[in-house]
Amino acid sequence: MSESTSTGDASQASPLLFSIIIPSYNSVTTLIPLLESLQRKTITQHEVILVDDASTDDTKIAVAAYDVQYHRMAAQGGPASARNYGATLALAPWLVFADADTIFADDTLEKIKDALEQCPMDALVGTYSGRPANAGFMPRYKAMWEALAIDAVLESHGEKYIPYTAWAPRPGVVRKEVFEAVGGFNESFRGADLEDVDLGYRLTAAGYAIFFVPAVRIQHHYPATFRKEIRAFARRCALWMQMKREHGFFDAAGEGTPRQALVHIDGFAAFLLLVASILFPWLLAPAAVLTLVYFFTSRRFILFALKEEGLWFALLAALVCWIHTIVLGVAASYGLMRRFLGNVL
Repeated sequence: MSESTSTGDASQASPLLFSIIIPSYNSVTTLIPLLESLQRKTITQHEVILVDDASTDDTKIAVAAYDVQYHRMAAQGGPASARNYGATLALAPWLVFADADTIFADDTLEKIKDALEQCPMDALVGTYSGRPANAGFMPRYKAMWEALAIDAVLESHGEKYIPYTAWAPRPGVVRKEVFEAVGGFNESFRGADLEDVDLGYRLTAAGYAIFFVPAVRIQHHYPATFRKEIRAFARRCALWMQMKREHGFFDAAGEGTPRQALVHIDGFAAFLLLVASILFPWLLAPAAVLTLVYFFTSRRFILFALKEEGLWFALLAALVCWIHTIVLGVAASYGLMRRFLGNVL
């Protein structure tokens, strides 16, 4: 059950194209800039459905001034559950999923409309702008890493519409009938985990066409501190390894590519050997070699950071990059053990 209100005009000048679905939990600080950006749209054939996942902040009061259908869940169920509920209310043939910590460009919906008209597809994934919506080292670091590890890899194909096996709300668009055919989001994911990636894997396995469209760009508020970012990162890494039991293919970009997996294995092995060299000094030499190989294979990111933000940022970014690899190694090992040992752990 949910509580529902609407501040929008129920009449539409033309048929709806998009139902924009936003799950929100105590996100009023970032949610308002998103709603404001949606008011600066260049096309109007859409509805905005906000599903408040039982927030304890003043979300309901804050969104009252915006053209949005507000629905509050009676109990917190997680983003997957909130998105699924929003989809049941949607009237448009295309569902546009956006996170509450993003900001649409003025022409985002127009770019989505153009892509759907020009390329036959069942789902679409956009990307972030390359610059974070919030200030600080970690937001800039994350935006920079994603620009190189995801955008640059996919854009190297040189195409406007690039076949993709993953899916994410950056924003993420999917035909409503296709979304319903695969059963929507898996609600066993209770947090902001990998429910989006899981949906993409199931769409691909069912034979539906997902395309990455680099022209569709939005801004993103990233975790402001290393602690917040690394906790979410570790949880997602562990879950990703468990998911490999059902979905055996690698991703086309990001952490899940074969090349990036090899880089992480090298960096994690270097760390393990460095620790072991405390007891076995002869391991220091191979540890040093693997460490050099790791930073050499990561040089594109480090040099990009140097060019964009200077020496000190680049040095700190290189260190944080390695820490991410170490955390990924630990989390992936745990996830792999969970994959084979099930509930024993």
